[in-house]
Amino acid sequence: MNKLLNRLKSKLRVSQFTSVSIFPDSIKEKVHLKIPGKDETIDVTTDHSPLCLKPLIIGVKIVDRKLIEGVKTFELLYSLNKNNPSGTDGYSKLELLAKMLLNYHNFIEIGEGVGLLLLKVNNTKLYQLSRIKRNKLNLYLYLHYLREGNKHSINYLKNM
Repeated sequence: MNKLLNRLKSKLRVSQFTSVSIFPDSIKEKVHLKIPGKDETIDVTTDHSPLCLKPLIIGVKIVDRKLIEGVKTFELLYSLNKNNPSGTDGYSKLELLAKMLLNYHNFIEIGEGVGLLLLKVNNTKLYQLSRIKRNKLNLYLYLHYLREGNKHSINYLKNM
């Protein structure tokens, strides 16, 4: 049986970034867009997606363009809701897992006031791992990509 599995694995070509299907009801993490100068955050859990790897660009659907006019920096806050997995009890009960510091890149108008906000990743902070584990992960990524022949900087991989 193992020989058959090994032979199948060698024949199959699997991308490094394989697609994963996630049902919206099973998502326990929440993603909020924080706009500087505003007290509230916008829940973008189902309205954001990575769009480009070099440079690292995140797309966020914005319903009201007036909220972001003149703003050049943003934060994406990745949180886990321990008390209520559906996330209906608000932002205050969420435990911060990661933070992305982003710069405005572009805005693509989809409809009146509605559009896709393109944000370039400037820096990331991962809170769910200790500093030692984060550094080990960064080193592992760096060595992996070095072996693959891709010359990426430590800062690029850190943001990955």
